[in-house]
Amino acid sequence: MASLRRLAKPDTTVLAIDGGPWVVAKSGLLDGKQATTHWEDLDKFATTFAEVETINARYVVSDQRWTSGGAAPALDMMLHLVQLKAGARCAAQVAASFIHTSRPAPSDPQMRHPPTRPHTPMTARAHRLMEAHLEHPLPLPAIAAQLGLTPRNLQLHFRDVLNTTAKAQYLALRLTEAHRLLSIGMDTVQQVALATGFTSGSTFSRAYMARFGEQPRKTRQALSPQR
Repeated sequence: MASLRRLAKPDTTVLAIDGGPWVVAKSGLLDGKQATTHWEDLDKFATTFAEVETINARYVVSDQRWTSGGAAPALDMMLHLVQLKAGARCAAQVAASFIHTSRPAPSDPQMRHPPTRPHTPMTARAHRLMEAHLEHPLPLPAIAAQLGLTPRNLQLHFRDVLNTTAKAQYLALRLTEAHRLLSIGMDTVQQVALATGFTSGSTFSRAYMARFGEQPRKTRQALSPQR
C-alpha cells in the first residue's frame, strides 16, 4: 500500500479488478471517488470504505481511478482502455480475438445470478430489479409500476418468455442466493433467511426444502468450508 501511494501520482491511472479495489481503497487512493468491486463484496466494501462512493456497475472510471468486477467486467474495462489508447478499430480486433462480441454498458449492474434463459429487455429489467431487492423484496405491483406495466402485463411477460410467473422467478432468485450464502458458510441459517427476504424461519425452510430437497442447515454443513 505504501508503494501504491508512492507510485500513484495525481496524473497516474490506477486500474484495479476483482478484489484489487480493496487494496487501492485501503491505500486511500479511492477516497472521494466512485468505485466498484466484485459483486459478492459490494455491500462489505461499501461498509468498510465509507469515503468511497460504491456503485454496482461492471466497471467504473472515476478520474484516474478505474475499478471493475472480475472476469467479463475486467475484460470490458480492458477493451475500454484499448479503445482510448489505440482507437475503436483496434479495440474491436482485440474483442474479436477473445470472441467477445457483446459490449455491455459500464454502468450495467453486476448480477449475482445471470439469467439462464434468454430474456426480453423487459424481463431483463425486471430480473435486475428483483436481484437488487433480495433482502427486502419489492411487491410485484411496485416492480410493474417501475417498468410502466400493469401487474397482469408483467405476469404475461414472464409466462410468455420464461414459462413461469414473476412471483416464482423472484422466489427462485432469493432461494438461489440463500443457497450461495449457505454454501460459503458466512452466516447462520437465520441470517441467510433474513438476507433473502424471509422473516419466518419456518417459511424459509419449507421453501428451501421444496426447491433443493434438503433443509438449509444440511446444505450449510455439507458445503460450507471446514472451520
